[in-house]
Amino acid sequence: MHCPAGLPSVKATDQIERLTPGGEIGESWTATATSWHDAIVSGSSAPTPTAKRPIRLAIVNDYGLVVAGLAGLLAPYADRVSIVELSVNMPIASSVDVVLYDTFARPDSGLVEISELVANARATRVAVFSWYYDEEFIEQVIGLGAAGFLSKTLDPEEIIDAVEAIVDGEIIVIARRGHAHHNPDLNWPGRDHGLTAREAEVLALVTQGKSNAEITELLHLSINTIKVNIRHAYRKIGARNRVDAVLWGIENGMQPEQDRFHPWRADAPPPTE
Repeated sequence: MHCPAGLPSVKATDQIERLTPGGEIGESWTATATSWHDAIVSGSSAPTPTAKRPIRLAIVNDYGLVVAGLAGLLAPYADRVSIVELSVNMPIASSVDVVLYDTFARPDSGLVEISELVANARATRVAVFSWYYDEEFIEQVIGLGAAGFLSKTLDPEEIIDAVEAIVDGEIIVIARRGHAHHNPDLNWPGRDHGLTAREAEVLALVTQGKSNAEITELLHLSINTIKVNIRHAYRKIGARNRVDAVLWGIENGMQPEQDRFHPWRADAPPPTE
């Protein structure tokens, strides 16, 4: 199995499956990995060539802090990746090599949007950036044609290495259980108020009007985990009930700022080169 330099190595035996560059499941094989979620699933064994120019990367999420946080994390690697900032009020300047779809506080599963991104000629490759650990969801994402599923636990160089491998035609899956090791250098609404990334995402969905049951489904977490995070968030922001929490969320950036996905819809204006 080819592992791009800098990506997590594999350690113990487990059964996973190879994905072809087209996204289809190929022959089963035995890889060395603590479990499949720490493995790199690759459809190519070709070495990564040296890029002639920085990879053009677009980050898609409706929360400005989330986009800016990830862009800032990758900024020191400007010689390898150029971040393309999108605005609903501006046409897309050109096509990009990779669209990184951040799942933070998405109001639905995101599968429809991922499918639209994959079908969009302006997005050469699509990867999902998430802390979700749900094997069925990951399989659905890859089945739709996404070229990668990257954990938010990755450090910036690991993200860049994965993106470069994706540009070279590989399918990369790096998913890990839990949020305990969420990259602390990322950003999210409510962080300045002491909210963890998980608490912030739960509170953002509460602010959007989602029920506990809906949040459970969206975040692939148990109902008890959702309730615990809601209690912790309420305590940190001084909310006595859901109404207080929603009002606080509206006043503190827990609502999507703009529809950053809009420029990628099929009916959006074509890019200008």
